Amino acid sequence: MPRPNKRIQQCRDIAKKRKFFVEVTDISSSDDGNSIEDEVGWIDNKIENEADQIFSTLMKNMETLKKFKHPLVNLGNSCITKYRKKIKASENQKKNRQTLFQLLSKKSSQENLGSELQDIDNQNEGELKEKNGEEPIKYIPFIEKIEDKLKIEDQQLTSGHKMRLKATQYYFHLLEREHSKLNASQMVAEMLNRGVWFARCVRSWAKAFKNYGDIPKDNRG
Repeated sequence: MPRPNKRIQQCRDIAKKRKFFVEVTDISSSDDGNSIEDEVGWIDNKIENEADQIFSTLMKNMETLKKFKHPLVNLGNSCITKYRKKIKASENQKKNRQTLFQLLSKKSSQENLGSELQDIDNQNEGELKEKNGEEPIKYIPFIEKIEDKLKIEDQQLTSGHKMRLKATQYYFHLLEREHSKLNASQMVAEMLNRGVWFARCVRSWAKAFKNYGDIPKDNRG
């Protein structure tokens, strides 16, 4: 007879051990009630005695259990959404060499742009007056309006907003000198050591100023 494998032998050993916890009685001849004994020996009497208390504790915990309510809308706060935004921001930063927030927070750019515009104003002041008397020039009103806005609302404007206004004013100056919109915006960007993305922002600011008399005040362009 072949020797049983290890698993079968373990099952047999467990079956032998369980025989010690069960007593077989003769039910047919059990006329005396005292001869009947429990067949199961693994019942925990302590748990049985405290069953009511345990049940009441479980019921109390179930009543006070807070239900998890998952939002039905995407709030954009998940880890995956934040990771995707971070990757996209990193790609834009590599493409544009810096973020828009860093771009607008640099005061040196504003100072350089302001000095450059001052030179242009001094050189072309007489020329603009002569042209204004001969024929209507469509960009002069925007240039003057930006200049008045910078003087009157100087305390209320942030440094980033002032820089955007100055860049737009310089853009209008170049358009007045018969530069194309694309070349004018690129000249403003190159003067500030910026790329194509900043040139697009300048054109967008100029369009907003012509339509609404102001440009966006936030850092999103």
